[in-house]
Amino acid sequence: MLKEYFKLNLAMLCISSSGVLVRSIGLPAETIIVIRSIIGGLLLWIILRTTTKGPRPKMRFRKGVVATGVFLCLHWLFYFLSLKASNVATAMISLYTFPILTVFLEPFFRKSKINIRHVLLGVLVLVGILFLVPDRESFETSLWGVIFGLLSAVFYALRNLLLSNQVQREDSMSLMVQQLVITGLVLSPSLFYLENPIRIQDFWMELLILSVVTTALGHTLFVKSLEKIRVSTASIISSIQPIYGIILAILILQENPPLKTLIGGVLILATVIIESYSSARE
Repeated sequence: MLKEYFKLNLAMLCISSSGVLVRSIGLPAETIIVIRSIIGGLLLWIILRTTTKGPRPKMRFRKGVVATGVFLCLHWLFYFLSLKASNVATAMISLYTFPILTVFLEPFFRKSKINIRHVLLGVLVLVGILFLVPDRESFETSLWGVIFGLLSAVFYALRNLLLSNQVQREDSMSLMVQQLVITGLVLSPSLFYLENPIRIQDFWMELLILSVVTTALGHTLFVKSLEKIRVSTASIISSIQPIYGIILAILILQENPPLKTLIGGVLILATVIIESYSSARE
């Protein structure tokens, strides 16, 4: 069991590296996503074809899967725009409002009611977001970072809610490959408007790490860990992602977030952990 927890933490470390990598790549957000989707999707497809025992999962591209692919595309696009507009800490903390946003969006997808605990946690998240709102000196750029991060969280929550029903019927890795294909197709026209295509070669190493380590390896390890670890437990552990991301940004990019941002991050992550723990007990 210890091995599974190690896999899950390694998956979180791999996935959290996206912030540092995107900040390091001097290419438009949509171009990075297309390249990430192509390479990552191809690698996951190879893994799926070579490791699956018995009948191989089929790529069906149903309407629901297409919708999750579009939402994943928008989630990545706004997250990458947030990283470009602000810094790793602001973008990752803004994104991590998605567990609470999921709670408020869930009644529109299922027959459930919002309880008082969720309202209180929502207020705590709002207070945390207020701490993320920058001072006047960097207001214009960093504010867009928060807004883009929150939009990314909304689309991520919508994608997860739709995906939660489909994952019961189809192979999870197969669904991820289909979503990557859709994401790549949606944003592929952006490649024709790239001002200087040669610049892609300047960042091939970062793009390769983003595609292989962050996307293929990170998501594969995460899926594998869920075979032994409960989803509720995994969601609590995944709260460590922003911490990993901020540490990597400090070590590699020398981005030292202000105390105000860290306080907001603690409040938001506290709500995520409280909600995940409460859901697990229920």
